[in-house]
Amino acid sequence: MAVDTACSSSLVALDRACRTLREGTSRVALVGGVNVLGHPFSFAGFSYAGMLSRRGRCAAFSAGADGFVRAEGGAVLVLKRLADAVADGDRIHAVLAGTGSNSDGRTTGMTLPSSQARRR
Repeated sequence: MAVDTACSSSLVALDRACRTLREGTSRVALVGGVNVLGHPFSFAGFSYAGMLSRRGRCAAFSAGADGFVRAEGGAVLVLKRLADAVADGDRIHAVLAGTGSNSDGRTTGMTLPSSQARRR
Protein backbone atom coordinates (compact mmCIF):
# COMPACT_ATOMS: atom_id res chain seq x y z
CA MET A 1 0.00 0.00 0.00
CA ALA A 2 1.38 3.39 -0.91
CA VAL A 3 0.53 6.36 1.31
CA ASP A 4 0.92 9.96 0.15
CA THR A 5 -0.25 12.56 2.66
CA ALA A 6 2.48 15.14 2.08
CA CYS A 7 4.36 15.70 5.36
CA SER A 8 2.78 12.87 7.37
CA SER A 9 3.11 9.94 4.94
CA SER A 10 5.61 7.99 7.06
CA LEU A 11 3.58 8.50 10.25
CA VAL A 12 0.35 7.40 8.55
CA ALA A 13 2.11 4.37 7.02
CA LEU A 14 3.50 3.40 10.45
CA ASP A 15 0.06 3.74 12.04
CA ARG A 16 -1.53 1.66 9.27
CA ALA A 17 1.14 -1.06 9.64
CA CYS A 18 0.62 -1.21 13.42
CA ARG A 19 -3.15 -1.45 12.97
CA THR A 20 -2.63 -4.33 10.53
CA LEU A 21 -0.59 -6.17 13.17
CA ARG A 22 -3.14 -5.44 15.91
CA GLU A 23 -6.01 -6.62 13.69
CA GLY A 24 -4.13 -9.87 13.04
CA THR A 25 -4.24 -9.68 9.25
CA SER A 26 -0.45 -10.02 9.15
CA ARG A 27 2.30 -11.24 11.48
CA VAL A 28 4.98 -9.02 9.91
CA ALA A 29 4.77 -5.56 8.39
CA LEU A 30 7.40 -3.57 6.50
CA VAL A 31 6.95 0.18 6.71
CA GLY A 32 9.16 2.72 5.03
CA GLY A 33 9.45 6.35 4.24
CA VAL A 34 11.66 8.43 2.01
CA ASN A 35 12.14 12.11 1.26
CA VAL A 36 13.86 13.20 -1.93
CA LEU A 37 14.41 16.87 -2.66
CA GLY A 38 14.53 16.74 -6.41
CA HIS A 39 13.77 20.35 -7.28
CA PRO A 40 14.82 23.69 -5.75
CA PHE A 41 11.30 25.17 -6.11
CA SER A 42 10.19 24.29 -2.56
CA PHE A 43 13.44 25.59 -1.06
CA ALA A 44 12.93 28.95 -2.74
CA GLY A 45 9.30 29.17 -1.64
CA PHE A 46 10.05 28.23 1.96
CA SER A 47 13.01 30.62 2.02
CA TYR A 48 10.95 33.54 0.68
CA ALA A 49 8.29 32.74 3.30
CA GLY A 50 10.93 32.90 6.07
CA MET A 51 10.24 29.31 7.16
CA LEU A 52 13.78 27.87 6.90
CA SER A 53 16.25 27.94 9.77
CA ARG A 54 18.82 30.69 9.29
CA ARG A 55 21.34 28.56 11.23
CA GLY A 56 20.56 25.46 9.16
CA ARG A 57 19.97 23.47 12.39
CA CYS A 58 16.84 21.75 13.68
CA ALA A 59 15.68 22.83 17.14
CA ALA A 60 12.26 21.19 17.38
CA PHE A 61 10.21 22.24 20.43
CA SER A 62 12.95 24.68 21.52
CA ALA A 63 12.37 28.32 22.35
CA GLY A 64 15.49 28.96 20.25
CA ALA A 65 14.06 27.40 17.09
CA ASP A 66 14.29 29.69 14.09
CA GLY A 67 12.64 27.61 11.36
CA PHE A 68 12.88 24.14 9.93
CA VAL A 69 15.50 22.30 7.90
CA ARG A 70 14.70 20.22 4.84
CA ALA A 71 16.68 17.05 4.29
CA GLU A 72 16.71 13.82 2.32
CA GLY A 73 16.56 10.43 3.91
CA GLY A 74 14.87 7.08 4.04
CA ALA A 75 14.20 4.21 6.39
CA VAL A 76 12.44 0.84 6.46
CA LEU A 77 11.26 -0.87 9.65
CA VAL A 78 10.33 -4.51 10.16
CA LEU A 79 7.42 -4.62 12.61
CA LYS A 80 5.96 -7.50 14.61
CA ARG A 81 3.78 -7.75 17.65
CA LEU A 82 6.04 -8.08 20.71
CA ALA A 83 4.76 -11.56 21.56
CA ASP A 84 5.51 -12.78 18.02
CA ALA A 85 9.00 -11.23 17.99
CA VAL A 86 9.83 -12.85 21.34
CA ALA A 87 8.43 -16.22 20.21
CA ASP A 88 10.46 -16.03 16.97
CA GLY A 89 13.67 -15.17 18.84
CA ASP A 90 14.04 -11.84 17.01
CA ARG A 91 16.43 -9.13 18.19
CA ILE A 92 14.17 -6.34 19.44
CA HIS A 93 15.47 -2.81 18.96
CA ALA A 94 12.44 -0.92 20.27
CA VAL A 95 8.83 -1.31 21.34
CA LEU A 96 6.20 1.14 20.10
CA ALA A 97 3.87 2.16 22.91
CA GLY A 98 1.24 3.37 20.45
CA THR A 99 0.56 5.17 17.21
CA GLY A 100 -2.17 7.41 15.89
CA SER A 101 -3.08 9.72 13.08
CA ASN A 102 -6.03 11.84 12.07
CA SER A 103 -7.10 14.16 9.32
CA ASP A 104 -8.40 17.65 9.84
CA GLY A 105 -9.84 17.75 6.34
CA ARG A 106 -9.13 19.97 3.38
CA THR A 107 -7.31 23.22 4.08
CA THR A 108 -6.37 26.26 2.03
CA GLY A 109 -2.67 25.36 2.15
CA MET A 110 0.03 23.20 3.72
CA THR A 111 0.87 25.74 6.42
CA LEU A 112 -2.77 26.58 7.23
CA PRO A 113 -4.42 23.72 9.14
CA SER A 114 -8.17 23.76 9.59
CA SER A 115 -8.82 25.71 12.82
CA GLN A 116 -12.33 24.20 13.17
CA ALA A 117 -10.99 20.64 12.94
CA ARG A 118 -8.18 21.41 15.38
CA ARG A 119 -10.71 22.69 17.93
CA ARG A 120 -12.73 19.45 17.53
